[in-house]
Formats: sequence, C-alpha cells, structure tokens
Amino acid sequence: MRSGSTPLALLSFLLGGLILGPPGSAWAQTGPAPFSAGAGAQFQYFDFSDSQAIGLESISLFSVPMSARIRLGGPVRVEASTTFARGELSRPGGQSVTLSGLTDSQLRLVSDLVDERVTVSAALSIPTGADGFSAEEAGLAGAIAADLLPFAISSWGAGGGVGGGISVFQPAGDFGLGFSAGYMVPGEFSPIDQSEFQYRPGATLNLQGIVDYTVGQAGRAALQVAYSRFQDDEIEGQNLYRSGDRIQARASYSFAAGTMGSGVVYGGYLHRSEGTFLDDLRARPSQGLFFAGGGVRQPWRGMTLVPSAELRVQRRDDGEDQGTLAGAGVELEVPAEGALLVPRLMVRGGSVLVREGVDSGVLGLEAGVSLRHGGTR
Repeated sequence: MRSGSTPLALLSFLLGGLILGPPGSAWAQTGPAPFSAGAGAQFQYFDFSDSQAIGLESISLFSVPMSARIRLGGPVRVEASTTFARGELSRPGGQSVTLSGLTDSQLRLVSDLVDERVTVSAALSIPTGADGFSAEEAGLAGAIAADLLPFAISSWGAGGGVGGGISVFQPAGDFGLGFSAGYMVPGEFSPIDQSEFQYRPGATLNLQGIVDYTVGQAGRAALQVAYSRFQDDEIEGQNLYRSGDRIQARASYSFAAGTMGSGVVYGGYLHRSEGTFLDDLRARPSQGLFFAGGGVRQPWRGMTLVPSAELRVQRRDDGEDQGTLAGAGVELEVPAEGALLVPRLMVRGGSVLVREGVDSGVLGLEAGVSLRHGGTR
C-alpha cells in the first residue's frame, strides 16, 4: 500500500500547530477554550464460528484517531482530524492480510454566524491515506467498510477532496428546527496497486433536517432525516458506476434518570437504493440497515458511568451479505487535570449470512480509551 501524495511533514505541522496552539497561547484562559484536542486508541475484533463455510476466520482493527480545534478569533475556528489504522483479515488455513497507515485527513474552516444559529464551513480532505490495494488488501478494505460491523473507519483513503456546507438552527418555543446542506467533490486515486488508471468517486450532495421537541421538564424528543445523492464514479473521465441514493431516518428520546443521571433511547433505518454499473447496466441490490439502542449517564464517585446497548439488522434485496448484531458495553468518564479520560469496553454477538445456506455466528470485542482536553463532550 502506498501513502497519499501529500507529505506527512505538512500534516504533522498542521496538526502540531493546532494541538499546541499559536505562540503565547495558554491552556488556562477564561471564556471559551481557545483550542481543544483529543486522541484515543481502540481495538475491535470479530471472530466467525463457521470460518470454513464463509471463508473468513476473523477481522481486527486497531485505530488511533486524533483531532484538534483552534479558534482564530470571534466565531471562526479551524478543525483538523486524522486516524492511524491497522487492520488484519484471517482466512482458514492460516492465510492473512494486513493494511496499515493513515486514513485521509480532514481540515475544516468553520464560522458561526447570526448568534451561532447559522454555521458555514469549508472542508479539505487531504489524501494521506491509501493509494492502491492488492486484491487481498481490497478484500480487507471491503470488509472494514461493511455497514453491519461497526468499525471505527470506513476506508483507508479515497483521494481526498474539497467541499463546504451550511447549517441553520432556529428555536421556536418548545421546538427546535434545523437544516444543513453540504457538497463534496472527491479527488482521484488508484484503487488497484500499480495500476495505470485513476478512479474518481462521484461528487456528493448531503441534505439533513432535524426537529426536536421539549417534553415536560427534562425530556426531549428528536427526529432527524438525512439524504445523500452521488454523481457517477469515473475512470479516466469515463462514467463507471452510479451509486444509489441514501436515506436515513433516526428518532431519539432523552430523559432524566434518577436525581442526577440522564438517559437516551434511539432507533432508525438507513436505506441504500440500487447502484448501477454504467458499462453493462448491472444493478447492485438495494439494502437496509435497522438500528436501535440506548444508554444512561450516571454520576458515580466523581466519575460518570455510561452503560449502553445496541442492535443492528442488515438486509439486502438479494438475500446475500446480511446479518444481525447486538452489543452491550460501558464507558467510564474520568476527569483528569482539566481533561477527560474515557475507557470503553463492549461485546457484540450475532450472525452473518453470506448467501443462502452459507452463514456463521460472529462474536466481537471492542476495547479502547480516549482523552479529550479543552472542550466538552
């Protein structure tokens, strides 16, 4: 796997400047934090009980996300983020393949306008991620990108890109109404190692609306609907593939739990419509992902305990590559010298169906820790 075209030295300089702040800045300033930073480490592992039937024994991912934010003055701020990730896929018979390196990195210039009810942003995705996979590596990358298994990243790289967006939020009595729109134009990259052609994913339009409502003294209900539309993917300027539109709806309800705690329950559905290969009009089946879950936040000995549970059910029109996955876990938020240390542990279990008559049980483990400084959760 080759790294992206942007030098890592440039990214290190940008991230280092954001994390450390401008010359003369101090951690202990009054008012809103002039900057904040966060980092973490997470290990995710999934083991398949019938590896011989599905041709897959285990998948693991170790990821280290890093982010930083600095205010440039007034309502303007710069945000930066990237992730180092190492994945491994093992097949029956001892065969395995690994991928490691940075994902594409993100820089955003954000400005809050009109009493912080209108926000505009410009985004730059820097191609620090992968530029070319072998056939075996492509299999691992595809498994990591699957919707059913909730890995921390969705890809190692997609050629970077540029874009921007606007969001508006307006309180109206017990209601709150919000809308956002964004547009992203991806760059080119080589999906196959040592290939001569360049692949450009289609530009993406994202629209999102949200309405929330205050219930009683401590309850709040919210409904969020998002829509994504993709232009045609291209190879060397020639149309190749048209991704199906994506629509997601999510409802949630937050409430008081006891005298000091709070809780939330949520549920939703993500629909991906059929995609089409434009060279021979082959269709990729539509699919849907149902998800639901909940959790509570409860103060405990100067810390905050956050147990949670979730359920994911994926279905496809052709009955292949689908499954069910349930999970339960806990976080512990630990204040530490102006920062917040958050260890996390979760177990998951379920089943996957590769095609009719070919399925397997799956057991997953996730463990990680994050550290945030200079901002709230």
